[in-house]
Amino acid sequence: MGKIIFRIMLLYVFIAVPLLPNSQLLYAGDVLSTEDTGFLLDGKPFDMWGVSIPQALWDDVSAAECIQNLSKYKEYGVNTVFISLQGASPGFEIDPQTGLFYVNNAFNTNGTLRTAYMNRLTDILEAARELDMVVNICYFYQMQCRYANPAKNLSFNHWDDVNAIFRAVREATEWLLPYRFLFVDVVNELGHANFDYDSVFPDHHVTAWSELERKGKVFVDSVHAVDPDRICCVSPTSNKAAHILDISSSRIAYHHGNPAPHVAGNRPQINNESWHEVSFVHPDGRAVYPDKPLFKR
Repeated sequence: MGKIIFRIMLLYVFIAVPLLPNSQLLYAGDVLSTEDTGFLLDGKPFDMWGVSIPQALWDDVSAAECIQNLSKYKEYGVNTVFISLQGASPGFEIDPQTGLFYVNNAFNTNGTLRTAYMNRLTDILEAARELDMVVNICYFYQMQCRYANPAKNLSFNHWDDVNAIFRAVREATEWLLPYRFLFVDVVNELGHANFDYDSVFPDHHVTAWSELERKGKVFVDSVHAVDPDRICCVSPTSNKAAHILDISSSRIAYHHGNPAPHVAGNRPQINNESWHEVSFVHPDGRAVYPDKPLFKR
């Protein structure tokens, strides 16, 4: 999927309030599905073209700017946006004014959801729905899945334990139940060495690719335990020798900048690579890079 980075800062606000979806919000229309190597929206072919705005939930200003720009994206033919519940961008970790490790996280350490983040996500999802846009939601990003690290002024573990990680999967998936026009990247770059909690986020340098696929399937199956019809997968870290995680229970596959022949099941592929420029990939795997990014920050 195409990527563009909004580099925006936020203040860390910690609110321990569990959230549950409101079932009366379930929409009859706006349903994303797959067919062979393509997507359908409300049963009609949907040629997916997207940009990534992983920091859109950073604060209220960031969310508002995202919403204001959605219609502009549509004018350029963009019909899909990537939003992360844990932000993105390695190297953008320490607040230069406070010296503290940034926390950009929709989850509390026990896996419950943070109210402010989910309120921003609600606003973005409603705006996207009005424009007939699809949203790709990412749950986990490496720099927000770390142990306490005094060298980086991170004074606490991002998760209480492994159980909290899977509680986060369940709560986010349940919260998203009413919204059928989105799909989920449960883990961005599974296998990246910057993840801690190796029992669920193993390092691909010391882990067999088949084991990464097994770990990825655990995440996909955890989503499907709550929402069996949710389109979801995990995206791999860059690995030119094997850059598709072939997860049998997923109806899609991510690749990280390296389009590949379709994996078993002839599923749509989504490119989730390119932090500094917009890049697009059609569901058939053809990579198209425009001459310049559509938007810059």
